[in-house]
Amino acid sequence: MNETSSVTIRYTHRIMMKEIMELYTLIKKFNGLVTFYHNHHSVSGLHITKLVTFFLTVKRGSKLLVIVDGKRNHLFLNKIKSIFENDHSLNHVSKSISFQHPLQLK
Repeated sequence: MNETSSVTIRYTHRIMMKEIMELYTLIKKFNGLVTFYHNHHSVSGLHITKLVTFFLTVKRGSKLLVIVDGKRNHLFLNKIKSIFENDHSLNHVSKSISFQHPLQLK
């Protein structure tokens, strides 16, 4: 049975192309749907060009909503979080993304 879960991410720095590719690869392997929302725009994680464009338009300090529909989606959300938590910036001051607790949708 598929479950739907979401997590809100505060986007504090731009993710690198390597991280977008890692995210895309993870989504392609996931048996479900992943959708990113920001300012009334949504993008499916299955389209690499749309995914890159989406992350280029998101500004620092914005909130992203990630909705995952599939089996074992909590494990998958943790993998997504780990991609955003990696700080690849040069200053290494703090973690890149802050998370709010995932919410269960019914």
